Amino acid sequence: MDDSSDHDQDFSDDVGNPNGDSSDRNQDHSNDVGNPGGSPNDENVTPPPELEDIERICCIGGGRVGVLTMMVLAHYWHIHKHFVLDKDVERINDMNGINAANERVMPFSELDMDLYLNKGIDRGNLHFSSNIDHELDLCQMVFIAVDIPLKMKPKVLKNDLDINNFEDAIKSILQSIDRIPGWKCVAIKSTVPVDYKSNIANHIHGFYDAWRLSVITNPEFFSVGTAVQDLLHPQKVVLGDFYEGQNSLALFRDLYAGVVNVDNIEIIGSQSSVQIGKLLSNAVLAAQLTLMNIGSTLCEKVGSNFDDVRSTITANSRLNQVFTNSRPGYGGMGLTKDIDYLAYLCEYVGMTFEKKFFTMISEMRRRKMDELVQNVSHMIAASKSIAIYGFSNKVDSDDIRESPAIYICRSLLKINGIRLKIFDPLVSDNTILKCFVPRERNRILVVDNIGGAFDVEAMVFLVEWPMFATMLEEQRDELVNTMRRPSFIFDCCDLIVDVDGFDHIQIYRLGKPKLSAI
Repeated sequence: MDDSSDHDQDFSDDVGNPNGDSSDRNQDHSNDVGNPGGSPNDENVTPPPELEDIERICCIGGGRVGVLTMMVLAHYWHIHKHFVLDKDVERINDMNGINAANERVMPFSELDMDLYLNKGIDRGNLHFSSNIDHELDLCQMVFIAVDIPLKMKPKVLKNDLDINNFEDAIKSILQSIDRIPGWKCVAIKSTVPVDYKSNIANHIHGFYDAWRLSVITNPEFFSVGTAVQDLLHPQKVVLGDFYEGQNSLALFRDLYAGVVNVDNIEIIGSQSSVQIGKLLSNAVLAAQLTLMNIGSTLCEKVGSNFDDVRSTITANSRLNQVFTNSRPGYGGMGLTKDIDYLAYLCEYVGMTFEKKFFTMISEMRRRKMDELVQNVSHMIAASKSIAIYGFSNKVDSDDIRESPAIYICRSLLKINGIRLKIFDPLVSDNTILKCFVPRERNRILVVDNIGGAFDVEAMVFLVEWPMFATMLEEQRDELVNTMRRPSFIFDCCDLIVDVDGFDHIQIYRLGKPKLSAI
């Protein structure tokens, strides 16, 4: 799963109170003892907040995780106002419908998202703002859901992940405490390095009121495409101590008690345990998907049917029943990034043999995509036109991060004379074309309707949209009459049950014995 925001943040580096210096901050606190950020000396200091005292909750990061988290909390908690914060003014304006079209434009789509967004906005307890400093000053509960991408060539553990966005968010929160002293209870949604807790003192140095900062980690386990329902009805919520997190653990536990049964809220004392647990949970899914892909290739080699193999596999109730399909690779930023990070982590701690396991999962993912490209190139000649149906990671999603379609299309375009027509029900033309360099775009046509790509020699189905299955079932005669000959269909999504009616079209089905229409 996609576990972090898909949008980089750009936070100001300004430090201090824009409205003037506080006399308290101008004093010399060099002899203060206690936490690195100072300690309370006033016996009448304000105690940590209770949930019933909270008026506003915000999330730094206007990507998928941030928006959906605030949307779901707004659905369950009508007494609070929930704010999505992002420095990208244009993005926030689009979310608020402040644009040329006067229409709300979200940076991504999810099944059922519009319904719950509209409810929260109409109730007046879901808001979007680019004024981060102002909103932070008014909020005592803060989520962080900023993008933390993987560095490709890390040298030390803390540099495996690019944490600039996260550190900017922490700095903004500390600056808010410095401007208006008060508790900030923070929950981190982003995946941070497993050893990052040891570095937190570096960031609170110089902020006298930093003792009011209480931080926990709260990883997300939703799946893109079903994220709204996953968040509305989570199986479990995990909260882990990160930095002086006792106050935040209690507060966020009470918050999530309004979403899930309190018995399903897991509190873990170690931040590194939470992070490794999240990483390994994605690794288990990636490993299972990899095994399914190996199995489908094996079926093709020996003449077996992967549908029958899958039926046997799913008889084992101990296995995850959802991830038993075979596809040309797998997508999603969470799975691919976490596998790569685990490989780096193993290398860092000297587990070089175990690193090979995670490296092999990544290599097998790429190998499965290469197999499809090779099958296409072997079955068709050069200078052909190919239709690509589906560009996102999965059905009911417009998320293209690490989508197999990108790699497959780029690889096909390396074949001399190949031209592509691409159709996806949710992914926009511009989003698709931005994935390619100019010389590749010259050989790509993005079509806006399902029938706009019929005039081709080959069709490749990469995402299991129901509309694709309907089209293949109900428009077979049109396909037979329109597709250029020789004609090929590469079904990578179990869309075709039989080949009756596909006259003169050769059919390739992933993990199935070779079928050819007469």
